[in-house]
Amino acid sequence: NGTFKVKFANAGVSQGARLTSDGSGKAVATTTTGNVVFGRALLAVSANDVAEYLCDDDVYAATA
Repeated sequence: NGTFKVKFANAGVSQGARLTSDGSGKAVATTTTGNVVFGRALLAVSANDVAEYLCDDDVYAATA
């Protein structure tokens, strides 16, 4: 684990959001069950920014 930088897609992301990639390889937030999660946003991020994230390999599972 550790922190890394990534380019975000055309939408902002909230702090702590679980991240997956879009078809262009840019980071996007996910709330879709079964999506592969590569990390969590350390801060709120604006669209198209490059920002740091915390590595967290996981698969998103919705909680009740």
